[in-house]
Amino acid sequence: MKFPLCSLLTASCLFAASTALATPAWETGSYDPATWTAASGNLIAGSQEGVNVVDGISHYTEGGKNMTQDVAALTDGVVPGASMDYTKVTGITGGTLEWTFGTSQPIFQVRLFSRWGDGGRDGISVSEVSYLSSENVWTAITSVGHSYGVGDANSGGSLFMILADSEGAPLAASAQGLRITFGSQDNGGTGYVEIEALNAMPIPDPVWTKAPYTQDTFSPAANNLLANATPLAYSGLPNGLEGTAGVGVLTDGIVPTAADMSQYGKLCGVPSNASVTYSLGALP
Repeated sequence: MKFPLCSLLTASCLFAASTALATPAWETGSYDPATWTAASGNLIAGSQEGVNVVDGISHYTEGGKNMTQDVAALTDGVVPGASMDYTKVTGITGGTLEWTFGTSQPIFQVRLFSRWGDGGRDGISVSEVSYLSSENVWTAITSVGHSYGVGDANSGGSLFMILADSEGAPLAASAQGLRITFGSQDNGGTGYVEIEALNAMPIPDPVWTKAPYTQDTFSPAANNLLANATPLAYSGLPNGLEGTAGVGVLTDGIVPTAADMSQYGKLCGVPSNASVTYSLGALP
């Protein structure tokens, strides 16, 4: 999901106690339903072979909103967009949901997403998260309840709570199931749209960092995979422009000083739509 963490807004972290080896922390915030995508590695995804669910929740219903009472909607990878399709929403007032995986798997994150047409029923509340051990015993990952957005009428209608170890360790190294016990919900009933249990930490989307630098104090970074590399291929770099004769200057670790900009041989003028391709070979 992949789920794009960079699209999550107003995120905060709150720590919770645990009887497992990890140190779980709740991350909370709002998300954009228009850009939400399902995460990869979801152990309880509806298409996963061998996954079984036990529905122990109390369902919330409301006139005029045709909410589903099929908990399979919570793991189908679909979040309603601007049209606010309540048939994809599961109303929950409390109770538990249990999934078994069929095989032992690590759990790195547990993720809950709510959706409502306004801020009235989007608050998320969980009183306990547990995993099923190989000895067939339910063990608490966290037994300290946590809520987000409950009672906040201006919360926006699409919230998340994500439980993960504060250092990226697995919440449970070998689990055969997951149980979520729900607390007191928003106005007595919250609309949930997706729940995920990930068997690996998600890879965040790459983010460009942009800032000016000082030529005289530049030094090449350590462990540069492209240091002094010879391009595999390049295109769109016309001959005759200053500095374009050798694209090798892009990886030689040398930047001309401000006082000696006569060293145009250390520059490579790159026009629009040009490309340079490198082969990294065997990565360390």
